[in-house]
Amino acid sequence: MYWLGMVVKASSALGAAIALPLRLVWSLGSSLVAFILILLAPAIYMFSYSFGWITTLINFCISPVQPLYIFITCGAIVGGLAGVVVSFTSEVVTSALGLHDRAKEEDYDESIAPTPITMLTPRPTSSRTEDSSPPETDWHFLETMAPKRRERTAGLVSLSQTIHEEESNGSEL
Repeated sequence: MYWLGMVVKASSALGAAIALPLRLVWSLGSSLVAFILILLAPAIYMFSYSFGWITTLINFCISPVQPLYIFITCGAIVGGLAGVVVSFTSEVVTSALGLHDRAKEEDYDESIAPTPITMLTPRPTSSRTEDSSPPETDWHFLETMAPKRRERTAGLVSLSQTIHEEESNGSEL
């Protein structure tokens, strides 16, 4: 514990040694600035009197819209807080219903990942002659295997419903 006392004493001595020149510079600098302000006081007062009408004009133009930017600021704060509350509520609801995916990195399987049903690929055209029209690319569809369905999460099973649509064979009324 003796070395801790030595460290504290050394650091306080170092701080005092650094603070003394800074205090001297600060006191000399503040005295110099005060002296310059005393010398320039007449010019500063004349300048502020000459251009005071600009400040009055700006205040006159801004004062009607002051409630507007106050309301916009309050609206932004309320909107931000509402967003945080909705995010928190959504997180709680999805956790309570079990709608979260399990660890995405662990459960990711290439065979379950959605794949496009059709892919567009250009098929090469036959060679053209000089009199023929410009070539048109002949596109054909390649069908891939249908993706495997994922298992539903436990929370979705209790909330699932089947919607059946009926087609009308009669005329529209």
